[in-house]
Amino acid sequence: MFRLFLMTLTLIICLTLSVGAKTVIFEDDFSQGALGDFSMYFNVFASNDENYETDGENGYFVGKWINGAFAIYNEEIEDYTMTVDFKMPHQVNPAVNYLRAAIMLRSSYESNEKSLEPDNGDPDNSSYLGASGIYFYCYGTTLEVGVHTKKNGGTTGPVNGNAEHAVKKEVPDSTKRLLGAYTVSCLIDLPEGKTFDDFLTVKIVDEKEIISFYVEDELLCVLELSDIGDVTTVIGKGYFKPHEEGMPVFDEPSYQTVVLKDAQGNELMKVEEAVVSTVGYLGFASRGCGYMIDNLKIELNKDATPQPTKEPTPTPDKTPADTEKPSTTSTPSKKDAGEKNEGIQVDALTYVLIALAVIILGGIVYVLFRKKK
Repeated sequence: MFRLFLMTLTLIICLTLSVGAKTVIFEDDFSQGALGDFSMYFNVFASNDENYETDGENGYFVGKWINGAFAIYNEEIEDYTMTVDFKMPHQVNPAVNYLRAAIMLRSSYESNEKSLEPDNGDPDNSSYLGASGIYFYCYGTTLEVGVHTKKNGGTTGPVNGNAEHAVKKEVPDSTKRLLGAYTVSCLIDLPEGKTFDDFLTVKIVDEKEIISFYVEDELLCVLELSDIGDVTTVIGKGYFKPHEEGMPVFDEPSYQTVVLKDAQGNELMKVEEAVVSTVGYLGFASRGCGYMIDNLKIELNKDATPQPTKEPTPTPDKTPADTEKPSTTSTPSKKDAGEKNEGIQVDALTYVLIALAVIILGGIVYVLFRKKK
């Protein structure tokens, strides 16, 4: 009887520990000979068969301009870890900020289709990509961390760079920019001998108010997010789609202060009046260049049962006539106001098993107690 008691107790402990385990909600090594499930879970801009390539027996996704210019996960997500092998084998022109590829997160629903657009149009080379969120631009031996802001009187571009790295420009009034916001960035060197000209394993751990970025298991930087408040930005005058002028491109709670620190905890950049969703979408975005991803894995930082959207996302048939007027594509229907990722539910089976184990243990204790009497 005592042996049975110990076995039951061990079962309870194991099941309890399993509750804290991570749950994989998406994983793809692109070995199916085609995009497979990737295009079901990700909204890929104007995707086609050319977005899948192989190198020997290894397959991977290739985002091109314009086909595959962005690939965005279909659901809002929070408190997760993403690992991916990322490559951007193109030279970056320091005279044009937006001709780059990035891993993006904390983008709003309305901003998703703008992720391949310069925030102030092609003629303004100080523009970066998108209208909200955090963009990790990965190129050469550099990680450029960009954060969207609506602060008037700020400066777009890297806080620690010059004309040799990117275009910097003062922004007296952010509402006059076409996407209602701009990007402040910081340049971080990769570990010695590493370059995004080759596939590098990137890990991003998003823990709501703390975001950590790793390359080849080495911590490069940490972002600390705070000061939640309601933020609205709108499409500015002169946008290439006149009917969208004045329409919200971000209209939801936002972390309004973002502090970037290096691996040692030293502050590198502080962005105020940030436009960064408290939950948001993650994905990949580019303009005028390509990028490659492989071995993509997304897992929650807790044990849960995901219910991902499996309906294929339609992609547009048309492509832009030129880079100044890109087409956009539809994204999955937005969730009701106040709904936050309800597709992710706690694993009820685990708790049922724990409850059963507790009942069994209680029965054993009762029997032992009766025998003593």
